[in-house]
Amino acid sequence: MPIKKLFFRLSITSLLASSLFGCAALNSDNLNDLFATDGVKAKRLNERVEKFHHALYWSSAQEAAMYIDKSQRREILRTLIGEKQKQKLVDLSVDFVDMQSDGETALIDVRVRYYPIPQYVIITRVDQETWKFDRFGGGWFLTGREIGEELNKDSFQLH
Repeated sequence: MPIKKLFFRLSITSLLASSLFGCAALNSDNLNDLFATDGVKAKRLNERVEKFHHALYWSSAQEAAMYIDKSQRREILRTLIGEKQKQKLVDLSVDFVDMQSDGETALIDVRVRYYPIPQYVIITRVDQETWKFDRFGGGWFLTGREIGEELNKDSFQLH
């Protein structure tokens, strides 16, 4: 195929894609999200949840904000910052992922181990996070977070 025809076809395809998706920047991630299979979405969810939890563990609200849906960002960040002042996270692990039938929402039970500041008693609870898949806006985003009840307390002493 001559270069001019190929360039013309690519230009038309790009123009059609831009008109279909509005002003959103069309990059490979957007295209991957647009045509993502359930398996790809599950893998992307796992990656984003891990990165979000890593940011929480290291108390980086700025980094955590990247994984929170814009419509919920202020409320969730306010809660996270309040928690950071009262507790230190020791461990976060996913207990259960419930992918909803729409394939676009996941409810995740997260086991959280922490100690209240300034005490040294580690408390375990299970929080529930709600994540939504945004096919046009960058994949999975946290849209809700409920703090669970305390399950147990493990005290320890520093020597």
